[in-house]
Amino acid sequence: MRGKPTETRARGLAYAAVRETWEEAGLLFGRARLEDAPDLSGLTLFMRAITPPGRTRRYDSRFFVADAENLSNIDQPHHDGGGELLTLSWLTLDEIASLDLPLITIDALKRLKPFLDQGRLPPQDCAASFQYYRGKTWVEDEISPAP
Repeated sequence: MRGKPTETRARGLAYAAVRETWEEAGLLFGRARLEDAPDLSGLTLFMRAITPPGRTRRYDSRFFVADAENLSNIDQPHHDGGGELLTLSWLTLDEIASLDLPLITIDALKRLKPFLDQGRLPPQDCAASFQYYRGKTWVEDEISPAP
């Protein structure tokens, strides 16, 4: 977030993640119907990364994690052909390793793997990794959870 972090801004980012999950994957997070307000309590900010300068496309990405039990239509995702995905597939981390993914996505999954190997997700009060360039140096900070 630019400026002072606030609960309102954090909630806005979480809502954006839920909206993108619906728009791009057809999955309803934290609600039974699309018109219901989502319950964001199962969503955890895990990582943030800003694409290095000079790239054709730059992103300021937030990576959220949540238990799949928060998806009400996990077995029947909505797909109208308008999203970025042609099909939705559930893969293991080992299966994902063979895909051509952006390096930052691979890094996020590597950071998540130790938690999943223990059969859990990161706790909601964990610090999130924040990666970005400062000048010519790749910096990794932490975003502390709200008190």
